[in-house]
Parts: sequence; structure tokens; C-alpha cells
Amino acid sequence: EDRTLEICRSIPDSRIRLHPKRDELAGLATSKNVGAQLALGDYIAYQDADDCAMPTRIERLLEESLKSPGRRVVSSWIEKVIGDKSTIFSPPTSHKEIVRGFRREFNRCTFVSGAMMLPRSIAQRFENRVKFKHQEDWDHLSRMYESGEVEFVNIAETLYRYFIRPKCSYMRKEANPYAYK
Repeated sequence: EDRTLEICRSIPDSRIRLHPKRDELAGLATSKNVGAQLALGDYIAYQDADDCAMPTRIERLLEESLKSPGRRVVSSWIEKVIGDKSTIFSPPTSHKEIVRGFRREFNRCTFVSGAMMLPRSIAQRFENRVKFKHQEDWDHLSRMYESGEVEFVNIAETLYRYFIRPKCSYMRKEANPYAYK
């Protein structure tokens, strides 16, 4: 049972604002776009409800983002959890090595968008395209990269725990060879 709503409502902090989904069928891309439009801060960090952030994640991402304000899109190493097995995914840290992966046909995953923080202005300028049912994050990253307006950086620390479910796109055989080793 997901108790996210109940937990959020129990936190006495005026910075936490709840916005009910307008359309349950809208999908992840629409939710991210609405969140970017409603955000009040200068930076946005994505967090899937079934994943887990390490306690210092937001602080570390923001610290790294502020080294190039308004331009830097930051993620980190992640712990991938599939069933009872856990591995650390440690993509390259520099922009040059990250975008080299974007241009490859196979083994392209050099940046985990689900764990990223980006300037709100960039999130608003490069909205997630709602026409994609799967891989909307890859499209989003590609368009940001092609613009030349952003710098991608991965922090060499495991700051995010990504729980991979049997039916998610990561597990689809037809998509997997293009993204991961």
C-alpha cells in the first residue's frame, strides 16, 4: 500500500504542497511537466514514488548544480535493485564522457534521469513530450544535449536507490540492448 499522500500530509512544513493528479491516465511525462510549471524553487529533483533517495542526495545534487548555475544537469551513481539482488551502477562523471554515450548505438546509458536535478528554467524550456509512452526520459535528455545549453555531470557517489520492477521498460528485451551493458 502506498502511503505517500498520508505521509506528506503529516509533515508540518509549508514548503510541501500537494497537487492531486488531474488525469490518472496522463502519464509520467505530463506529471513532470505539471510539476515543473508548479515549482517555486530554482531547481527540480525528480523522485519516483517506489525509489529511495539517500539522506544527502538533494544537498549533494544542489551543491554540484551550483558550480554552473542555470546550466548544469546533475545525477549520481545509483544502486539498482532487482528482486533481492543489488548492484551499483557507476556511469561516467564528466560531461564529455556522458554525452559520448548519448551518441552510441548500444550501451548508451551514461546518465540516470530519474535521479537527476536540473534548473527549473531548463525543465520548463525542455518539456517532456507526452506522446511517448516509454523512453520519454531518453527523448528529454537527448533534446537537452542537442541544444548545447546544458552540461551533464554525475556525482561519483551512490545517492539513489532504483527499484526495478519486472514489468518496467528497463526489463523489456527489445529496449535493453540499446541502453545497458
